[in-house]
Amino acid sequence: MPPRAQATIKAKPFHRWAAQDGSVWLNFHRDKDGFFLRFPGLADFHVSLDGSKALCWLVPGNDTATQEHLYLNQVAPLMQSVRGELIFHASAVECLGGAIAFFGASGRGKSTLVASFAASGSPFLTDDGLTLEKKFDGYMSLPSHPSVRMWEDSASALRTDMAALAPPVSFTEKTRVLAGDSLPHCAEPQPLIAAFFLESGEADRISFRRLQGADALTSWMSNLFILDTQDQNRIHQNFQNVANIAESIPSIALNYPRRYDGLNELRSAILSEAKNVQRFE
Repeated sequence: MPPRAQATIKAKPFHRWAAQDGSVWLNFHRDKDGFFLRFPGLADFHVSLDGSKALCWLVPGNDTATQEHLYLNQVAPLMQSVRGELIFHASAVECLGGAIAFFGASGRGKSTLVASFAASGSPFLTDDGLTLEKKFDGYMSLPSHPSVRMWEDSASALRTDMAALAPPVSFTEKTRVLAGDSLPHCAEPQPLIAAFFLESGEADRISFRRLQGADALTSWMSNLFILDTQDQNRIHQNFQNVANIAESIPSIALNYPRRYDGLNELRSAILSEAKNVQRFE
């Protein structure tokens, strides 16, 4: 839609997301036709009740690269949640005849990990938007947009500087590195083998801890994209579906030193742990 200034909204949002610095990143509102999502100073999106369509109004001064960035990383996953799909704040790579996924809050290193795996020959499926689809014998990890968002130091350390980049956006210094020869992408669904939940990073060695029961369920639920946080029927259904996932997919807490020179050792340790859970499941 044509750019427009953000008019004051009198009604309080029913939900909001905060940025890492504590400022408001996204306000969630509703109206009779659906949901109104406001990214302060950047853009407004309106999502239909059934999650099938979104309209965008950029704030004057922002460009379509901003619109695409917000849509791919925030709005599209929220639309999927309205449609009943299960999509998580997680990244995933193809390996060991399937996929392994990395979950965690922003800054925990998901994108660096998947880019490291991809650069070493294990194509990535998705960067921070993992959709799972139930099959009779497990869950399939679906591929998403063929790009990875990385800080400049990560892109340099992983030698992705020769890869194509999406246009920069003003509100983040992260670059979107597009898939290519140096960063291969897997475009086919893969069965999910294991889920690794990245912890704080205050560690001097690599450690794994198997999550069970309520710990596993809480870890999965805390990473689920949900737009309508007031839809109790949907929340209940999501809870049941995620509980089934947590019971069937090995869930592993992972802590490790955040050092680029330790990525080779980290990948080997993760693959070894994933092989172990495959063997005993």
